[in-house]
Amino acid sequence: MLFNACDLFLVIYHLEFTIPLIINSFEPNIVIDRRSVGDRRSAYKVVLKMIKIIMEHDERIKDIIEKAEKLFMKKGYDNTSVADIIKKVGIAKGTFYHYFRSKDELLDAIVDRMLKEIWDQVDVIVGKDDLDAISKFFDFFGVFRTISKGREKLIEEIHKEENAHIHLKLEKKMYPVITPKFEKIIRQGIDEGVFDTKYPGETATVIMVSIAALTPVQEHAHNIKEGVGDIQQLKMFFDLMERILGAKHGIFMKHMKKMMKQMEISK
Repeated sequence: MLFNACDLFLVIYHLEFTIPLIINSFEPNIVIDRRSVGDRRSAYKVVLKMIKIIMEHDERIKDIIEKAEKLFMKKGYDNTSVADIIKKVGIAKGTFYHYFRSKDELLDAIVDRMLKEIWDQVDVIVGKDDLDAISKFFDFFGVFRTISKGREKLIEEIHKEENAHIHLKLEKKMYPVITPKFEKIIRQGIDEGVFDTKYPGETATVIMVSIAALTPVQEHAHNIKEGVGDIQQLKMFFDLMERILGAKHGIFMKHMKKMMKQMEISK
């Protein structure tokens, strides 16, 4: 439903009382008197100014996060100081602390961005109507490897004992969001007759909480595609997944060989 001019004016009129609070929350140095937002024209100007401030605020945060992540990946989290970050971004120390209270909080923001990347890619995979459940299963696990690529030092820092609070926060944020998506793949597999489990939700949870422990095995799957790797480790992983999902023995290895054959043909 579209707003007419009167509706828009009423919205702006009510914003008269909230605009100063919103703007001051982003830029404390800007002082806006409600009395200065008395007519329609000045109200429009303040709204536009507010939008500009919000956009600049978001762009600044994005810039800090992106450049800090590159530094963490190159030097490691412990070896990167706040001074390194502000030099890379080209901002003052006070500006950094205006957006982030600490380097830990910045790392937390980077983790959030990684989760967003995982969510976006998984969402695309689950929504593909032309993919069967087995293909989605492989692509689903492939997402975690793709996200991790180039971020090995950063992920290593997240898993350190002293960063246990960040690792725990990562798990608490990831599992409730990603597990239902994985459950959809399992349910699709049940409908297709390739999986046989009465508890798809619980099965998805069991597999998801095992991801960290099974990550090295996922590396074997990638290495085998490249012509190296331990085939026995991969067989162990597939056997475990087949038992949990109630899948036919050998179905994952069969699909793996099919993928490798397709890769050879495409070369």
